[in-house]
Amino acid sequence: MKKHKIFIATGLGSNSLYLMEHLLKESVQVKSIMVQTNKYRKVREMKRLQEQGLSYLLQYIENYIFLKMLKMSATFRTLVYGIIRHSEIVRSLFQAALRNNSKYADISKYDLDHYSKVRALKKLIRESGQDTEVIMTSNINSAETVSKLKALNCDILIILGGQIISEDVLNTAKITTLTVHNTVLPHLRGYGGGEIWALVKQNKKALGSTIFYTDLGMDVGDILLQEELKIEKNDTLEDLCSRNVILGKNLLITSLKLLEEGNAPRKPQNHNNVSYINGPPTNDEIHQAQKTLHEWSDNT
Repeated sequence: MKKHKIFIATGLGSNSLYLMEHLLKESVQVKSIMVQTNKYRKVREMKRLQEQGLSYLLQYIENYIFLKMLKMSATFRTLVYGIIRHSEIVRSLFQAALRNNSKYADISKYDLDHYSKVRALKKLIRESGQDTEVIMTSNINSAETVSKLKALNCDILIILGGQIISEDVLNTAKITTLTVHNTVLPHLRGYGGGEIWALVKQNKKALGSTIFYTDLGMDVGDILLQEELKIEKNDTLEDLCSRNVILGKNLLITSLKLLEEGNAPRKPQNHNNVSYINGPPTNDEIHQAQKTLHEWSDNT
């Protein structure tokens, strides 16, 4: 797939790294990847403080100082963890443990601190043989960033997490902008773990992934491809979330092929069935999701 020049904007989550690995393996022409370095999320931090109380206060203060005030991409403890975690011996031990204990080690291997993820991304690019440029930005919607995007002259922009993008960013793509979303839209627009929220809200129709044409607003664009995720016997939350990442990867690669062939479909969302989420679930909600998943998988 070398007809179109691809640009990726990402918050560099673990799932995003997995998706980018497979785009590069599929010889998708990824010209540039813009990594968003602003990791502070005020709403998320307040929610965790309210839920966990004093037990989260030290982490709350540390996140505020390092991520908010100093504008770093990791706290002190995360930096120390990254140095230890990225050492050759520890990395080998982790890889051995993942091979032995996880069916989805290809995804969980990217459960790293931010700086180790950046190193992993650069290694993927080297191994692919592409000359993909990695650009770091604290604000993807800034005038400086928009100017860089225009200069890249890319055909397709792919959004893999991070900030909600502005109209100026959308307009930098010559053909279109795509977003990967981990629910079946219009169910559960927003962020915070769509698979778990589908279980919490007991909405089987929301389980799955969507590739949609990005537009202004929260996940409102027309659908290119989407598919529901089926519950399997003895599923765990890890199984469900990992299979949905794989599903999203397959849909994204197929979507890019369809765009290259000029056969990409476009279907408006049914706005009468819209529902929303706004942030990660609490511990109680995760337990509720586990209970629902157990009930559904037993009935499979």
